[in-house]
Amino acid sequence: MKHTEKSVDAKKSDFEKHELTVRKRTLKQAYDAHWHDYFEIKLILGGNGTVTINGQEHSFKKGSLYLIMPANIHSFESESTVELYNVTLRESIVFDESIIRKLSGFSELFFELNDEEFQNVYYILELLSAENSNDNEYKNQITKNLLECLLLTLIRKSSDSYVSCDTYSTSVQIAISYIKTHFREDITLEKIASLLGFSAGYFSTLFSKSTGKTYIKYLNDLRLDYAKTLLSYDKFSINEVSSMSGFKSYSNFLKAFKAKYGTLPKSHQKGKEQ
Repeated sequence: MKHTEKSVDAKKSDFEKHELTVRKRTLKQAYDAHWHDYFEIKLILGGNGTVTINGQEHSFKKGSLYLIMPANIHSFESESTVELYNVTLRESIVFDESIIRKLSGFSELFFELNDEEFQNVYYILELLSAENSNDNEYKNQITKNLLECLLLTLIRKSSDSYVSCDTYSTSVQIAISYIKTHFREDITLEKIASLLGFSAGYFSTLFSKSTGKTYIKYLNDLRLDYAKTLLSYDKFSINEVSSMSGFKSYSNFLKAFKAKYGTLPKSHQKGKEQ
């Protein structure tokens, strides 16, 4: 099932129509494995616990910061009362396409900030929260600039683990970032080509030459890797995993999974029978 966190704040701003929220939270409870279709940033202000992102467990404390990408599977467990800054946003409010491309290239999602980095990020979040909660003149422009400043700070922090796709053409970079955030949806080659203003045939050739994979191969590999991660949890049936990973046909999913990993999905599943 899809987990959706309820917002405490009832007041809505223009940017919240696009689902930008910035707020301090105090958490005592655990959150089981879930995912959502927007970006989420958490800065830990106090307390301890663990967060698991795509099967990788991290211990957090004051100064820890992590980024949840759309469709990342994550769970949260606190060892004490946890205070944090929480930001949620959709890619539609990030106006600089290069930022989205770089976010899509992150290979590491969890960071430990030093004292200076923590103070800088905290200051940005304080300004962003204040601006997002009022209706002052130039609010949207200032909010946009602060948000991009926050994201660029994360990109700079992640420079050692960033998987660059700058060797690709700009068009292919845009396609890859879109695929990585929408791979669970029905995104055909024709749809991506149309978004870029290309014919399907031209885009297919361009994508294959740039990535070394056909569009379908690239898309299915993302879906299968995601399915394998889902199978490591004990809460989803194989049929659910197939659907959640973007496959329309259960039989095609089984065939593709066996071709990629050499075994059927049930051999990767823990705690459930097919």
